[in-house]
Amino acid sequence: MRKALAAILMLSLLAVSVVNADGELVVKSEASKVITAYKSLITEGVPDKAVSLRLLDANDLEFYTGETVMLPINARSTEYEAFSWVLGGNIYGELTLSFSFGPMYLEDDDSSPWMIPYKVVLKHTSSRIGNTAIPTGKESGAATSILNRFTGYYFKYADSVTGSGASTEVESASKTISVVYNMSTYTKVTDVSNATVSYTGGVCDHWNRYGTAEITMDITADGKNSSGVPFSDGVYYASVVASVTAP
Repeated sequence: MRKALAAILMLSLLAVSVVNADGELVVKSEASKVITAYKSLITEGVPDKAVSLRLLDANDLEFYTGETVMLPINARSTEYEAFSWVLGGNIYGELTLSFSFGPMYLEDDDSSPWMIPYKVVLKHTSSRIGNTAIPTGKESGAATSILNRFTGYYFKYADSVTGSGASTEVESASKTISVVYNMSTYTKVTDVSNATVSYTGGVCDHWNRYGTAEITMDITADGKNSSGVPFSDGVYYASVVASVTAP
């Protein structure tokens, strides 16, 4: 046995959303990475725990520091996929993907009384082991198991996902929305003789979890709120911070 450091990757995304003169919603992104670590006991040859997060725009292009993503006018008063994520890693237990959405203020001034309310829905779309989709919310019905070569155990993978699909209103205060994943809840692990075992290794085969963030802005095509009052002309923005945490 040996002690190892397993790195958890946290990605912060600053997204600035504005309505310009052409009625388009603009998202500017600025990303930074923070690495934290914790100790875990693992068997020689077993990889360290690891997780990564990629954020993509509506055209499946990854966000990079300083780039601007244009969202069309149909983000107003209708649900629009603002961005998506690919969460990758090998952690077998629970981990949480969180997004903190700030109010959408006028003209880079958070003291302004003018804010565009908006609704956010985070939707998990699929979980995969390699290129193979696995079920969520129930045990796998697959006829065969996957041999995990660094443990010698056989896995029938299935994912647990909670928090997906919940709608959150953002107006005058930041709101944090989380999706909680746990591969160990529904996955069945067996030995070479097909006997079920209690697996506590903490890592498994590499997985990817996919999802989308859909935003509905409470502003009409002609720039009014739901009561028919026009919003003040100018640039509006909101901050979004994404993080991944594991126990």
